[in-house]
Amino acid sequence: MRTLSPWEPLQEALATRLDATLSATDLAGKVFNFIPEETLYPFMFFGEFETVPQPISKTAVALLTTASFQVFSDHAGSMQVQQLVNAVVGGLTSGPLVIAGGQWVAVSDGVYIDSRLEQEYDGSNVIWVARLRVSFVMHQSY
Repeated sequence: MRTLSPWEPLQEALATRLDATLSATDLAGKVFNFIPEETLYPFMFFGEFETVPQPISKTAVALLTTASFQVFSDHAGSMQVQQLVNAVVGGLTSGPLVIAGGQWVAVSDGVYIDSRLEQEYDGSNVIWVARLRVSFVMHQSY
């Protein structure tokens, strides 16, 4: 079960989209904004959100939004984490994302994804961590 900040409708919309997209993967039900104790690998963690307003006209504004995600896997090879990242990217780019009752729409055409894959030690195992920074444009009309 994930817990989300009530003031972050974007995070809720992204989590809902990812829950649906990842339901047939090993990340089903394992998308968190904090990592509960005893969480088994693999899982995905929401990191920071950054938003910069971009005025378009007197009646519209756009937000350049960057979200960070981390996907963790304890498989010996990197294949599982790469497949999970592909599923995450597919979910994030599968179409416009309506946010907060239609007030905001994230346009999938403007999505930019930067990722890197690293190995880390979690105290008892060597694990794979994929770090993603996803930037996209959100529009709102007045």
